[in-house]
Amino acid sequence: MSTASKWADYLAIMTAARTAAAARGAALIDTQDLFIALTLDAGTTGAALRNLGVTEEKAQRALASLESSLLATLGMQEVPARQPLPHLSGFNFTDRSQKLLQQTLTPQALALALLTEPTGVITEALERCGVRPEQVRETLTLNAEGASNSAAEEQAGASSADGTRLGASRQIFIPAPAESIWNLIKDPTQLASWVPSLEQVEPHPTDGVWLGSTTDLDQTKKFGRVQNEALTRSIRQTQLSHTPADYRVTYELGFPQQPRFNTQLIEVTLLPQDSGALAQVTSSWLRAPEANLPRSLRLLRRPLGAAMRPITRWTTTIQASTLAEQLRAAATA
Repeated sequence: MSTASKWADYLAIMTAARTAAAARGAALIDTQDLFIALTLDAGTTGAALRNLGVTEEKAQRALASLESSLLATLGMQEVPARQPLPHLSGFNFTDRSQKLLQQTLTPQALALALLTEPTGVITEALERCGVRPEQVRETLTLNAEGASNSAAEEQAGASSADGTRLGASRQIFIPAPAESIWNLIKDPTQLASWVPSLEQVEPHPTDGVWLGSTTDLDQTKKFGRVQNEALTRSIRQTQLSHTPADYRVTYELGFPQQPRFNTQLIEVTLLPQDSGALAQVTSSWLRAPEANLPRSLRLLRRPLGAAMRPITRWTTTIQASTLAEQLRAAATA
């Protein structure tokens, strides 16, 4: 697995844990937040937990029930009201969660470590979900993550044979019905809710093209100056298909005012599951035609492209991960 892919996996767990901590009004990510994050894991660890019945919703209820029971032993009949924190607030880790993260490198290792953490909170939460910790341990031990990780790795670094396209794919589990997610992603006017570079999309297409405004390059320095004008992006929906087994949509985002810029492709495939949907999000870039480039850049394009490929692969992996996280946030808002 590439370094970029490993970092993206780690980032996905941290983002989900931060969201869980924010929802309970805590600025410190603790072991229960890591537990919630694992129920949303898109790999075999998350699938194993959900197949055992440990969904995000059940885990949240179990933790809330456990907290109520612990407070009752102190004579408190009600859990104190908490105000959820803004998603972008500063976050840190408790000592015990930080120690766990330093010792574990994969979601599977983290899940196994949580089963033996000394407070016993996670094992008790599992019992309240109707699952014995031994069941989880046995299932995780039997599951080999190598197969799914190698498949994801093949997609993450995929590029076209002629070098005109380079992109990355990330899978993410969304605890929402596939149909409701589909209603979100199939509507081009809703792109601004989950594509970070778009602020708004005009609702009425012209010749099959929607127009979106972006500030993605607002602070790009050129010739010593900073360009502050918003750039307009043309948006085409090039694929839209729906079967009982999967849902697929593809968008092509270009820069009509900047013919030298590359065109971004965003592809989403939804696979319905019992407790939600598995979404595969791909972000890739189509190189601008050489005819649109100055002669000097045409000569340097291939050697520069080869030299920059590791950085480009890292960038596209993070872009795909960000899109996936934003889609989950929008679909579960």
